[in-house]
Amino acid sequence: MEPRKHVSLQWIEWNALWTMIRAELADHGEEKESGDGKMRFFLSMKNMVRKYPTRFDATCLEQRQAQPTVAWISPLRVEYNAAVRAMGETCETEDNGYLITRAIVNRHHVVVVHRKVRGIGATSAAAYGSYLQSTFPDLQLLLLVGTGGGIAESDVQLGDVVVWCPGSRLHSEPRDQDWAHRAKPVGENVTTALTELRSSPPTLKVDSTKDCLYQWDYDHNGERRDCSKCDPAKLVRRDPRDPAGPVIRYGGVAPVSQVVRDTRERRKYLGYFCLEMESPGLLETTPTVVCRGISDYADSHKNDLWQGFASSQAATVAICFLRHLEPFRHV
Repeated sequence: MEPRKHVSLQWIEWNALWTMIRAELADHGEEKESGDGKMRFFLSMKNMVRKYPTRFDATCLEQRQAQPTVAWISPLRVEYNAAVRAMGETCETEDNGYLITRAIVNRHHVVVVHRKVRGIGATSAAAYGSYLQSTFPDLQLLLLVGTGGGIAESDVQLGDVVVWCPGSRLHSEPRDQDWAHRAKPVGENVTTALTELRSSPPTLKVDSTKDCLYQWDYDHNGERRDCSKCDPAKLVRRDPRDPAGPVIRYGGVAPVSQVVRDTRERRKYLGYFCLEMESPGLLETTPTVVCRGISDYADSHKNDLWQGFASSQAATVAICFLRHLEPFRHV
């Protein structure tokens, strides 16, 4: 048997290799000289050059490094404004009906997205998902940051923040939710960041607006959106927290199909911390972390007084999470 022939190996830079393959393609597949011998390229390599003609050029690599790997979704404008304020130095543009703000947080290239056509729920989430997948191909994580309705029976108060990651093993669902188990699993860096967030949480602000929780069987009185006409005797008396101030809860977010303004409907979700509407439309496509500031109690007294503050609280927690999160590698 004839002994195997030894093949000499040669280190070559990607740019040089790409140039040689392009030259071979331009010369209709004829072999080109390479050093002391000849080199024939595999068809798969030629196809890569055809499909990605500048993929490994220095300029292309620099552009890809600047592509967002984290998308921050803000369905409401008040949530988007809070996100932009929390980012610090940003660059804002507009694209196909979306407000786009780019920022760098802890070496993460983050894109904050808000759809100008007002919409909430599954339909809006599907629109966000389609737009993000087609516009930012390098995305590795979605942050769904904004407000939610609190489940008061779970000792949740206005200004608290609920963090939920259905693709993480850090917390289980209060009930068996099929859609949660179909969620795209998150990477180890996300799990580690969530663990570090729990051990080193940010200090949340305390708002001077009175937190009014009414008895579950007392409905809102009057046509005004505030509760100036409601009976103060129907307020629930709660023991002060020790230490005082908002807290961060983990897990227990229940997606709903429409806005809940009824305490009787809210009580169907005992065991959860928060109600929200967008996550089921996003969870199966990209790993997702949900961060919701509590702005109401999902009852007939629901109004917008706490939306701005709750949005800022959620943004503060999301920024802290990103600072714990190790940057993703571009693929």
